[in-house]
Amino acid sequence: QDLQDYKFEGYKGSLKSFMVPYARHGMTARIIDPDFGRDSKHDIESTLLRFSEGITIDVGIGIKV
Repeated sequence: QDLQDYKFEGYKGSLKSFMVPYARHGMTARIIDPDFGRDSKHDIESTLLRFSEGITIDVGIGIKV
């Protein structure tokens, strides 16, 4: 049972980007985590452009491709 708690199935949630790299709905995001040696691609489900802290994009991460 403890092993299931640590099983990696991908990322959930969203990421904040400062316009670089550019992202939009329908694109694929490659997420690399060098600390744990993980590298995966996910659909971008949503994007939200914000102008409050400079120009940022909140990128909603979807299913693993």
